[in-house]
Amino acid sequence: MSLIRCPDCGNKISTSATACPKCGRPVTPKQATKKKGSSLGGCLAIVVITIGAVVYFGTRGSDPNKTPEIKKNSSGTDVANRIPYSVLENLKGTHGSTWVVLLDQKYLNEKDLRALGETLRYDRRNEELAVVMVFDDKKAAAMQKNWMKLNDQDGEFFDKHLIATYTRNMVLSNKQHNFVVNLDGKGFEVKY
Repeated sequence: MSLIRCPDCGNKISTSATACPKCGRPVTPKQATKKKGSSLGGCLAIVVITIGAVVYFGTRGSDPNKTPEIKKNSSGTDVANRIPYSVLENLKGTHGSTWVVLLDQKYLNEKDLRALGETLRYDRRNEELAVVMVFDDKKAAAMQKNWMKLNDQDGEFFDKHLIATYTRNMVLSNKQHNFVVNLDGKGFEVKY
């Protein structure tokens, strides 16, 4: 068993550990060996771990044809600047679910992606634990089922087309609610 360093506190941890025993940060061996400065990749790794938690703690169901309906806000009007997306996979759990969604490439700009974050925030507002992985390529979206087994070339393709991740985690003590975007190597994060 070899040891790696936690990306947050630098503590030595086993390569088989899922979290740092000192600071509690979820880690994967691939994540822990990355150079400092790839915080966006670290955020995506945390999201993937959260997805695993949803599947582990809940029952798995699939409804790939489910497309969210346009909702009304508290004043009864449509949500402003709603960005449409297609739900490719819905993994249901006890506290919430993980969606894999496909976004039309015409929305790949900062303004529309920020509006998509608000759309997802509204659509998932009643779930304690919600993760949405946003892809701009259907083939890359299908790869998420085996993301840990991807070779380097497929991994790069997967990373290139995983445009954003929305996470709402109100179950754990360290609550997390954000939308992380990585577009052409540039990105931003919106915390709610």
